Amino acid sequence: MMEFFNKLASKIGVDKFLHLFLSGWLTQIGALFGTLGMIIAPIAVLVLGLAKELFLDNKFEWKDMLFNLIGCSIATIISIVLCLIF
Repeated sequence: MMEFFNKLASKIGVDKFLHLFLSGWLTQIGALFGTLGMIIAPIAVLVLGLAKELFLDNKFEWKDMLFNLIGCSIATIISIVLCLIF
């Protein structure tokens, strides 16, 4: 499993890999607060990602924002599926 993550990180870049997993993780934390958290968390994560790209990085990269969006989307779908199952 670790080999898979190493290959993925080397293929897409560590920065994008971290955007993907950190945005998903933060979205899941928001999901702990119910429906309102599931609405606010992805918006907050995307705003934080945009602020990071604009103010902390030397160059704005749309791919980083795309990986933030993918991470939020995957986490939201997982939360919805788990809520429907349980």
